Amino acid sequence: MSESPLRILQLVSSMTIGGAEQIVLSLAERVDPRRFQTHVCSLSVIGDNSLQPEFERLHIPLLALNAGRFYDPAVVRAVRHYARQQRIDVIHTHLTDADVIGRLVGRALNIPVLSTMHNVPHNYDRQRRDRYWLERFTARYLATHLVAVSPKIREMFLSQWGISPERISAIYNSVRMEPFLAVPAGVPDVRWYPGPVITNVARLNPQKAQHLLLEAAPAVLQSYPQATFLLVGKGHLEQELRQQVQALGISQHVVFTGVRHDIPDILAQTDIFVLPSRWEGLPLSAIEAMAAARPVLVTDVGGNSELVESGRSGVVIPAADVEALTDGLLALLADEAARLALGAAARQRVQLLFSMERFIQQYEAVYTQLGLHLPISQSQLLQEVTV
Repeated sequence: MSESPLRILQLVSSMTIGGAEQIVLSLAERVDPRRFQTHVCSLSVIGDNSLQPEFERLHIPLLALNAGRFYDPAVVRAVRHYARQQRIDVIHTHLTDADVIGRLVGRALNIPVLSTMHNVPHNYDRQRRDRYWLERFTARYLATHLVAVSPKIREMFLSQWGISPERISAIYNSVRMEPFLAVPAGVPDVRWYPGPVITNVARLNPQKAQHLLLEAAPAVLQSYPQATFLLVGKGHLEQELRQQVQALGISQHVVFTGVRHDIPDILAQTDIFVLPSRWEGLPLSAIEAMAAARPVLVTDVGGNSELVESGRSGVVIPAADVEALTDGLLALLADEAARLALGAAARQRVQLLFSMERFIQQYEAVYTQLGLHLPISQSQLLQEVTV
C-alpha cells in the first residue's frame, strides 16, 4: 500500500496579485499530488483577492479568512483549528502576518514550519517595529526552516539576523514560463505605439521606485521623442506618479495600464524592461521579461545581480542612480543588435537556472525532509542553486 501524501498548508497573507502569492499558486499547481496534498489559507482580504479564482480552479482545500488587524486571536484560533482538523504535516508561510501566525500555530501543534523569506532583511526592517521584532524573533526561534530566494540573500540573513546556517536554505524563485517562452524574440511588425517601448511591471509603491524611471524619461525622450513608457500595475503611489508625469510634461509618453492579465502580450511589445527597485528579493516580473527574451535593466539590490549577469544577459546599475538609469536606457536604445543579444541570453539563462521544474523539485525535497522530521540536506540544495 502506498503512503499517504504529506498534507502541506500554504499560509499566505492574502490572495491579491503579488510575487509571494504567485509563488504559492505555482506550488499549489505544480507539486506532485501523489506525494503532497496542498491546502491554502489566506489570512485577509486585500482588494478583491484577485488570485482566489485561480486557487479555486485547482479544486484544492481553501480557507479564506478576513483578519481585521495583525493581532487577531480569532484568526490564530481558526488557523490552529484548521491545521489540527486537516492533520496538516507541514505549514509553509509567506509574508509577515502568515509567518508569525504560522510559526505560533506550528509550535503549539508540533507541526514543522517552513517560511519563505521573500525579501531581503532590510525590507523587514522597514515594517512597524512590533511586526519586525515578531518576524525576526519567530524566524530565529520558532520556524523549523527558512528559505531565502537566492544564495546572496541567504548570506544576508545569516549575517544580519543571526540565523544558524543549517536552518536556512536558498531556492531561486521561478514563474510559469510557458506563456513567456512563447513570445517571439524581437518586437513584432505590428506595434501598439509608434516608437520604442520601455516597460515596468510592478506595484506602484516606494520599493519599486517608478519615480526614478520617470525622472530619467525626459532625457530619453530628447533622443527618442516617440518612446513610450508603460507602467503596468496599481498601488498607492499612482496619483503621486501621475502628478510627477504632469509636472515633467511627459503625459503623452507615459501610459498607466493598471493591473493587466496579458503580460506576455505587453512584453511582446516591449523593447526594454526596467525595474529600478530600491530593494528586492528575486523579482518574478524580471524573470518573466527574461523568459520573453527581453533585455532587462535592473538595480543591484537583493538577488538581482544573481538573476542578471550585467553585460551578458541584461544590465545591472546602482540603485537610486538616475544618471546610470538614463545612460543604461540610452545605450540599449542605441543598439538594437545588443538588445536582441541580451534578450536571447536572458531567455537561455532563466531556462537553465530558474526553471519551474528545478524550483518545484527543491521545494518538494524540503517538504519531504520536514514531513519526516529529518534535517534539510543543505549542501545538496545549495549545490543545485549555485550560479
